[in-house]
Amino acid sequence: MSKRIQTVGMIGSGPSGATLAALLAMRGVEVTIFDDGRRPDLIVGESLIPTIVPVLAEAGRHRRRVTDVATYTNYQLVSDRGHGPGWVMSGDAFGFVDPMLSPGMWLALHSAELLSERLDDLAGYEREMRAEFRSWMQLIEYFYDGRMFALYHTGIHWERKYPGKISQFMHRYFDHTIACMASGATTRSRYGHGLLRFMAQPGMLDASPAELAIR
Repeated sequence: MSKRIQTVGMIGSGPSGATLAALLAMRGVEVTIFDDGRRPDLIVGESLIPTIVPVLAEAGRHRRRVTDVATYTNYQLVSDRGHGPGWVMSGDAFGFVDPMLSPGMWLALHSAELLSERLDDLAGYEREMRAEFRSWMQLIEYFYDGRMFALYHTGIHWERKYPGKISQFMHRYFDHTIACMASGATTRSRYGHGLLRFMAQPGMLDASPAELAIR
């Protein structure tokens, strides 16, 4: 990190900002955090567990719609610019991918770690983060357009049709590969993305992705 940067002002103390402040302080940078201390109420509503559906249905037996319902399925918001003269963004301020695989916390902490190492190379930091965003978006698209569920359906079909050690090995192998990508460990793996593209070809699938797509 450049020795010329000795003081940093941090706007916000979310997961990324707080982590970045701590990492910079450990490197001898004087950090001042600007935060009003207010936090929104805890809101959990990205998904519902199946057991709650009957409860809600019973509670709303006499429900009726009084307004139009707006739907929004694309939560991806990435800033056009991630840095400029004397400023840089990290965490959700830079980009929010999607709640599908909950990558927000991983990206927030990763951006803090990366920025603490590249505070003297903001352009390089931005390139790295945009590469992360692209990889996550590509992976999440497999879920939204139904290809990931079609792959799962196809795998179960072939495992039942051809039971044995080979099919079990393939099942574990693909589970491991996708889990590592979805955890952030290998999200940018060229091999992993290439494997998904190959296995998700129309001729390889035993199910229609369109019927399994999230709308």
